[in-house]
Amino acid sequence: MYPQDSCKTWSGELPQVCVFQAVTESESLVQQLQQEVLQGNQLRKQQLVELGLLREEEKQKLQRQSETQVNRHIEQNVQLEE
Repeated sequence: MYPQDSCKTWSGELPQVCVFQAVTESESLVQQLQQEVLQGNQLRKQQLVELGLLREEEKQKLQRQSETQVNRHIEQNVQLEE
C-alpha cells in the first residue's frame, strides 16, 4: 500500500497535500537511488584500478620468471662450453 492510498477521498481523488507528499517521497527515493548508483560506480572504478594493479603485478612476475629461465639456460650453455 502506497502512502498516498490512505489520502484518497471518498471520490477517489487525492488532496493536494497527499500529492505533494507523494512527490516529495518520490524525489527522496530518486535521490537515494542516485546515491546508490554513484556508490556502485565508485566501487566499480576502485575494483578496476585494483584489477589493473594485479594484472601489472602478474605481468612483472611472469617477466621475472622468463628472465630467470633465460639466465639459467645461458648458464647451462656456458657450462657445457667449458
